[in-house]
Amino acid sequence: MSFVSAFITKDFASIMSDGQITGENKKAVQEDYKKIIKVNNFLIGFTGNSTGPVDLIKKAVGETDSSTEMPFLSKEILLLLIKELLNKYRKIRHAKIHVVVIGFNEGKPSINTISLDNSEIYEQKDELEDNGYRLITLYPSDYRLENKSEGNKFIEKIEALNGENITLYTIKKIQNDINNFVADNSNTANKHIFSEYVKNGRLRSELKKMRNLNI
Repeated sequence: MSFVSAFITKDFASIMSDGQITGENKKAVQEDYKKIIKVNNFLIGFTGNSTGPVDLIKKAVGETDSSTEMPFLSKEILLLLIKELLNKYRKIRHAKIHVVVIGFNEGKPSINTISLDNSEIYEQKDELEDNGYRLITLYPSDYRLENKSEGNKFIEKIEALNGENITLYTIKKIQNDINNFVADNSNTANKHIFSEYVKNGRLRSELKKMRNLNI
């Protein structure tokens, strides 16, 4: 199932995953499979028991992004595309795919999770409170971070940070530590890490305008 962690504030979003693909015998069959992609202002992470849907989404998102006339692929089209592609796998018995999409939609933080489980597609949208943050984890079936007391220390690290210390560097370091901890406690995740991030371009643009106006 592998492991993905996604973190977002009003200023930036960061996503990180391991690289292991696990076979039916619970042994690794690939150590360097990238389970995250960056699409303009959005970051997408995947876990599940098949790489087929992930490869299909990766290819379709790339083709759609390059073929549309819009300079940026909108969140609505992106989510619709993911759901349509997951729908192709609903008839496959025992198919389980989990997708997290975070980023900035017209300057506003956006958090969506989509899952295919038991031939049903589930979608959840989360809001980000003012000056808040969210940590979303897609965890392996043999380990769940929130239910293990040993893993709470990483959640506590983030909760202990004040606004000034929630930097991209700090969060990526914590995500790296979380990934390595999960890899030490799961047979389906490893320490071959992939990461991507995006910054809120709308905020940077507004701050630049304010500086130009001496506000």
